[in-house]
Amino acid sequence: MAIKFLRTLIAISEKGNFSDAADQVCVSPAAVSQQMKKLEEILQVGLFDRNKRTPELTITGKALVPKAREIVRYYDAMLQDVNNQDAMRGEFTLGAVSSSLASLLPMSIKALLHEHPEIHIRLVTAPSHDLLPQLDRGAIDAAIMSKPLALRQHFKWQTFAQEELVVMCSKELLSSDPLELLKNNPYIRMSRYSVVGVMVDDILHQHKLNLRDAMELSSLDNITSMVSHNLGVAIVPRPCVMDHHYKDVKFIPLPTVTSRSMGILSRQDNPKVTIVDGLLHALKQTTVSFKEHETNESLPTE
Repeated sequence: MAIKFLRTLIAISEKGNFSDAADQVCVSPAAVSQQMKKLEEILQVGLFDRNKRTPELTITGKALVPKAREIVRYYDAMLQDVNNQDAMRGEFTLGAVSSSLASLLPMSIKALLHEHPEIHIRLVTAPSHDLLPQLDRGAIDAAIMSKPLALRQHFKWQTFAQEELVVMCSKELLSSDPLELLKNNPYIRMSRYSVVGVMVDDILHQHKLNLRDAMELSSLDNITSMVSHNLGVAIVPRPCVMDHHYKDVKFIPLPTVTSRSMGILSRQDNPKVTIVDGLLHALKQTTVSFKEHETNESLPTE
């Protein structure tokens, strides 16, 4: 049985149809269909219900997917053990929170690919709470995200930065009192389902703040845009690497220091651990370089 058949089956389960799965595994939709028919012949079982307009996985097909993931994972691990000199090459599927895409991730990937140009990165963007299940089922190799509030033993967490939670407001506002800003302005809330959202709720409870909620958003980039137009204030992590998107906002420290950990989450059995470690090194170097730059340049902070 060709391992590519199992990779294609996994892609179909993730994407929901043959066409999108074909894009993921870099073959034509017709090739996907042929591979799945061949897989059914090998296993002598029907994996798809083809009576519907879009073929759907049968109960047997769905049950096969997690087993296929394990086989592919062990296969990749075996290849890396046997051919360790090729550890820094090949496809690497990386999940990332959107706030890392403006500067942190591009700068880090650039540094990584400069040293290892044969790595091909496929990027998946989602909030932290959506990246976790994708990593758990093997749809992505690693994720750049906030540290989850709880981690199962088969995960590996590696921190590259601490981001202090602060009040973010428009530069048009003159006050530098964080509690006054929160009490006297509309509040733009980070999604309650996010790791940061839970941390922020604890801060609000600690200071017994009843705020005038204006809106609730899941993306730090979107919150920054709203705040920059003076539509409200927010409690957010102060990004470890910033760019021009923050030129119209300022950050005010809270009375009690609370930080979120930013890092890379992967599985303990990840066969691409060498690439993960290489990316982690690049991320750390990027954050250190920014801190050094920050001491010499005027940035949006108080």
